[in-house]
Amino acid sequence: MDIFKALGLLAISFIFILNSSFAIDIDACKKMTSHLAKLHKEDGEGIKRDMQESIRDIEKNQKLSADTLAEIIKVTKINHDFDKNYQKNVTDIMALIHNIPYYKADQIYCNKEGSLERISKVKLKKMREISKTIIDDIELNFSLLKLNKNEGLAIIAVFSQGKAELIDLAEEGGFQKPLKIGPLNDNQYFKVIKLKQGNYYWNRVINHIPNSDSRIISGELQPGAFEYFELSKQNYKFHIDAGKINFTGVLMMDFQGNRVSSDLYDRSTIVIKMLQQQYPYLQDRFPIIDGFNQDDSFISFYLSEKRKLSSTTRKGN
Repeated sequence: MDIFKALGLLAISFIFILNSSFAIDIDACKKMTSHLAKLHKEDGEGIKRDMQESIRDIEKNQKLSADTLAEIIKVTKINHDFDKNYQKNVTDIMALIHNIPYYKADQIYCNKEGSLERISKVKLKKMREISKTIIDDIELNFSLLKLNKNEGLAIIAVFSQGKAELIDLAEEGGFQKPLKIGPLNDNQYFKVIKLKQGNYYWNRVINHIPNSDSRIISGELQPGAFEYFELSKQNYKFHIDAGKINFTGVLMMDFQGNRVSSDLYDRSTIVIKMLQQQYPYLQDRFPIIDGFNQDDSFISFYLSEKRKLSSTTRKGN
């Protein structure tokens, strides 16, 4: 036999043996992926069930109408895209795992059970985090309807272009511990919170220094080196009136290296629209005022005109 033919046959035999060693048992793959998909679905349903039970426990302690309770729960879920996230992290992943044996391009995962288990765990962890956030926000949103005599509601709107790990909001006179917001990274923060009546200002931004041991955990500085970006000298102030919803301006920041440019903008029309979308149950219970430009009557004018338009529309129908 020609030496080259012998080498060729040897190579073909080696490839055959190699492919045989990695041959996929489709029946075993179907059994494995079906089992993993079932577990993923059951765990996902368990997360949803636990969230619903926690919400029911919260409801029991609320002296609110059934309609108000239902509205708060519905809007909070929508704000966090619960249905969309459940589809993405539970339903779609379950289908993806289950269908692996039926698509040739995906059959390489038949021999990667450990990888599939890790994917499932990551997605379920994400769903647990979303569910916990929803539960916490529902409880917080219920509490917004119960104000003490010296408390008002503040609409806090912040946008950061770049990283802002911890943002200090302080009360003039330092009577309250500074409110800590963050982390933000090329995104926005929009929430209604309780604050005592008084004057407030944006104090500073704190970031940990990359490649150092410093960390910010749950709003608390751990030992190490940090970068401080002072905002207090910019005079970004607002006032909170008790018993009212207070517009406080929109803090916008743009981080470039170790520098930040910032401003507190009057974007009341946009903010009120966001308030009405995300907190519709508040606007009929508390008056909305301008705590940023206290002498500006635009908000009351805007809301008055909007009510007139809404009334005219209803009469026209």
